[in-house]
Amino acid sequence: MRLQHTLLAALALAAGIASADPILPGADATATTAAIQAAIDAAVPSQGTVTLGAGLFEIDSQLMVTGGVTLAGQGWDSTVIKQTATTPFSNTRVVTVSGGAKVEHVTLTGGRVTGPDASYNDQSGGGAYINGGTVSWCCITNNSVYGNSIKYGGGVGFSQGSGGTVDHCIIADNSVSTSTSDELGGGGIGAYRPLGPITIDSCLISGNRAIRTTGYGRGGGIGIEFMYQQNPVVVRNTTIVGNAAGEGETTSKGGAVFTNNDSGKKLTMIDCIVAGNTTAGAATTVALNYDGGVDYCFFDIEADKVGANSLFGDPQFVDSADGNYRLSSTSSAREAGTTYSGIGVDLDGVDFGSPPSMGCYEAGGVAKVKAPVFFPASGTRFYPTTNATLSCETAGAAIYYTLDGSDPTDASTPYT
Repeated sequence: MRLQHTLLAALALAAGIASADPILPGADATATTAAIQAAIDAAVPSQGTVTLGAGLFEIDSQLMVTGGVTLAGQGWDSTVIKQTATTPFSNTRVVTVSGGAKVEHVTLTGGRVTGPDASYNDQSGGGAYINGGTVSWCCITNNSVYGNSIKYGGGVGFSQGSGGTVDHCIIADNSVSTSTSDELGGGGIGAYRPLGPITIDSCLISGNRAIRTTGYGRGGGIGIEFMYQQNPVVVRNTTIVGNAAGEGETTSKGGAVFTNNDSGKKLTMIDCIVAGNTTAGAATTVALNYDGGVDYCFFDIEADKVGANSLFGDPQFVDSADGNYRLSSTSSAREAGTTYSGIGVDLDGVDFGSPPSMGCYEAGGVAKVKAPVFFPASGTRFYPTTNATLSCETAGAAIYYTLDGSDPTDASTPYT
């Protein structure tokens, strides 16, 4: 018996998901919204998990995930939650995550936050608004925040309250825009006057945009305003590529990252890659109020480079034109980062090395997986039969086998 193993697409099951009695899409958006929200509300007393099956879940108002509940799908390539409200307003984002709750293994798309708003909290997070919660292993794409007044966080917005975490997510092609204020930012991820700690860990932030109708913009990828509170904002092992602030002749700020009023010097950026971003009317893409917490990062614009141990040059992605931002074998960003407390796996589910690579991918063109483990071990004699057990330590790995001595492929028999 010879075996090989391959990584499941997008690592949809990387952290292990409960699958008993999953909710399936309803007859229409209203029914689907009601069913999911009822399950969340019922799970609050036990801080339980609500599991969604595979499919497109169209909703017509935001989902409120709170009270320690986990809302889990089958993987961002399998479970899609799409906001379909025909009239966008302040609460037609996809989800609000608060009170220690968590959303994981889904795609969040179609969220739109707009209109004159009663509070800053209503003006953030087209895809997800986080107030003391976590969004993990999700794809957050094609969401927006727009209208007059202050706007932040086209894809993900953090509250003025408890902060939160975004980890192992793809935040792509979201936007934030305003017609009357210069206070906008974070086409991908944004916050306005955050009072709680924020962590952005092992994320790909790509193709997001921040712009005012006059052409001015700031914080295409990440934008955080009024960071004067004594709470950390930590960005680590994150790849920030292809984002834009503003357009035309107007001089904008921070096509990749923008921060302001960081009098508490709370920003930390380590092991990140910043490349291929644009700022209208400016040669740089990083505009930081305080840059002393930035080090061990890779920049493709020399004037953006901050940190004694940071690097400048071409990060040499495998295929950036095709959206593959893994590092080629010759990239100088490989194993050039620094190890920190709590470092885990990359966006492929591969353990970061020591030292880790910069960016959200540790491995190159194909994700590494550990060798399968056989029990009993090879060479064990048995008669007439015995049970064989196979396992793999790589989260989300699938094992395929053959019984005729030929090399297995992903078309061979899957081991269960």
